[in-house]
Amino acid sequence: MTRNSPKSPLTRLRVAVATVILGILFGLLYLVQTRKVAFFEVTSQSMAPTLQEGERFLMFTPSQYRVGDIVVFSLPETPETHTVKRIIAEGPATVEVRDGLIRVNGRPAPPPQGDAPPIPGLNADWTVQPGEVFLAGDNRDDSYDSRDYGPVPIERLQGILWLHPF
Repeated sequence: MTRNSPKSPLTRLRVAVATVILGILFGLLYLVQTRKVAFFEVTSQSMAPTLQEGERFLMFTPSQYRVGDIVVFSLPETPETHTVKRIIAEGPATVEVRDGLIRVNGRPAPPPQGDAPPIPGLNADWTVQPGEVFLAGDNRDDSYDSRDYGPVPIERLQGILWLHPF
């Protein structure tokens, strides 16, 4: 048997590798076309120090969301603008802010990826219903988030950040 024979092990290996690579490429193309995976760029400092303005990510649509996920969503008043925040509570839950410290069901909210100083003067309560999440930026003293616009219906979430940075 010659080296370039169609039945040689080397030829079969090359065909197998090419088939796997093509399968992965077609799978990624399908996910992008069906909007299960998309590219996303951070456009503000509200998630610093975890995410920096200008960083790029792959975003994918999961079957469910969890507290701690960094999500991409849009608000009804600006549906063309995509925003990124962290889920700190999912309904049913009670969120309260006292002297800038966030508590979920009476316990301190999950911390962001850095030290977040309290926001003085902010005192408020929210009831997060089933099917809603409460979102906050990791840069909590400089973030327009659920403390400003309230809980967000899960239907408004477009996906979670996955691979970073691009």
